[in-house]
Amino acid sequence: MKVNLDIGTYGDENGNSDILPVVRRAEDMLANELIQTKAYLDHTGLEAYCESGLTLVLGVDSVCRKEHRACSVQGVGGTGSLRIANHERILKGAGFEVREYRYWKKKTFNIDFVGLLEDLEDAPAKSVILLHGCAHNPTGCDPTKEQWQQIAEIIQRKHLFPFFDLAYQGFSSGD
Repeated sequence: MKVNLDIGTYGDENGNSDILPVVRRAEDMLANELIQTKAYLDHTGLEAYCESGLTLVLGVDSVCRKEHRACSVQGVGGTGSLRIANHERILKGAGFEVREYRYWKKKTFNIDFVGLLEDLEDAPAKSVILLHGCAHNPTGCDPTKEQWQQIAEIIQRKHLFPFFDLAYQGFSSGD
């Protein structure tokens, strides 16, 4: 098994990616469904999919959802999703100013949490902050629950806009 950290995929010795059994079952189910329409989806994606994603991430009784402070957008595959608002080259190409925040401390092989907090404190108000919700790419190292609470406090106080990349949901322990 090989891992391509550039795009976050797994493959065999020949570079071929495995298709998970659950994906095969979903493909079979979709192939056997009678498609009612060929119309395009709404620009934010399939509403039921987006709502299910919010429920998975925030929970059914989320205050953010009840107050309409959370949303979900479905993207087409990896690169299509990146075009919505993700990696540095795409954002710079679209004319955005991009600043990096410290995340990894090579010396300790862990999150540079002090540096991360300092950089969030230095971010201009109303900045969009791209965060990996879990299985941080490329480090695989995630903040603890207590660290997430500190990150959230700064984001709220500074009126920053958190944008969560959940591409690797389910690929880490969550701790």
